[in-house]
Amino acid sequence: ESHVRVDTGNIVCQTGHDHTSGSGKCLVTGNTSPYVGINTADVDYGKTTVITPAFDLSGYANPVIEYYRWYGNDMGNNPKEDLWQVQLRDSTTPYWKYVDQTYQSDYNWRRRIFALKEFLGSRSNIQLKFTAQDPSESGLYDNGQSTVEAAVDDFFIYDVDPATGVAVQTPLKADIYPNPANEKLEINIPQAYATGNISIYDLSGKQFGSMALNSSSTHYELDTRSLSPGHYFIIIRSGNTIQSQQVVIKH
Repeated sequence: ESHVRVDTGNIVCQTGHDHTSGSGKCLVTGNTSPYVGINTADVDYGKTTVITPAFDLSGYANPVIEYYRWYGNDMGNNPKEDLWQVQLRDSTTPYWKYVDQTYQSDYNWRRRIFALKEFLGSRSNIQLKFTAQDPSESGLYDNGQSTVEAAVDDFFIYDVDPATGVAVQTPLKADIYPNPANEKLEINIPQAYATGNISIYDLSGKQFGSMALNSSSTHYELDTRSLSPGHYFIIIRSGNTIQSQQVVIKH
């Protein structure tokens, strides 16, 4: 599924490419064909939410969370009324803490990075939630509806040496293809790792499968024949790094 830019004349309201490769393979609130109305596939009358799996970072000295976001809410009616939010929690509790929120559109891939210790003392069950919203508000024109689009790409968690501020292990960037996939996904990682795993989750954080990494291989295949069509996360854990990438399954 190609996440294309939506244009009406010279108005750009949605990114046409991901942050890394430009192929358009990222988490995005909607997509449609170019040169159609800017409200064709945006967020309407509610929220679009993605929740990560819970990550165990108890072995990390100073875990750092990094991602890139793209956000727009000032096109159409009721500009800048809708909030972009990123929240963090220990998944054993119901309490979320805000780590990134804005009413300001930013039509660029913007890097966001923070140390876990700035917001949370726990390191064992870390979970993030990304939310783009356009709720119904009766006191505003058109029930408060706006043109709201958001995207997230290049989600990483890695460890930083507290003394030097340098990453303990260079964050790996795996090559995952084809995307969309039908019967299987091919996964190439930059180097062999003796420990770690590759897992697949849906956008609510439910796990559907996992395989172990081994010290003799950099290429893996993940069988996707039993998965329902839809959007999923591939999570790769190796050493003190975690990488997440969105994939689409089509049958």
